[in-house]
Amino acid sequence: MTDAVKLAPSILAADFAHLGDQVAEAERAGADRIHIDVMDGHFVPNLSMGAPIIRSLRRVTRLPLEAHLMILNPDFFVDAFAQAGTDSFLVHWEGNNDLSRTVQRIKVLGKRVGVAINPATPAAVLEDILQDLDQVQDRILARRRRKRARPIAPPPRKSAQSCKDSVRYRLVLVIEHR
Repeated sequence: MTDAVKLAPSILAADFAHLGDQVAEAERAGADRIHIDVMDGHFVPNLSMGAPIIRSLRRVTRLPLEAHLMILNPDFFVDAFAQAGTDSFLVHWEGNNDLSRTVQRIKVLGKRVGVAINPATPAAVLEDILQDLDQVQDRILARRRRKRARPIAPPPRKSAQSCKDSVRYRLVLVIEHR
């Protein structure tokens, strides 16, 4: 495992009128992959993009495309996203009917798979499937107040450290500014 920092800019921060240009700019600037937040309006209140955006981005970049499926029942959508050009998936433990089945389906499609957990979810819920994961994403949310980000997440979990020490995957901490 490498300790190198990997950059995965999210296209949610892009100007959608110039999305292709901004993805190309991120690639030239050294991004390692492009992160696409997919939201269904049910699992999270926001609604965002789907497989057609991935298909469009696949034409303008060689970088891996990572789809973060913040949706209920991701099993219904992984095939379409894989066919559109997604290289890796992040699915949530929360809101998933059968996480093991979802992970195995993504693996059968020949794609990398990771699981994201929300701040209130103990990392221990992943112990039974850690060996099947390429990545675990522990979400740390931050609020933007007076132009400074202030963390609102609980303190680091012991179980997350034990997971990191015992399994062959990357633990990715994400800080979001809202």
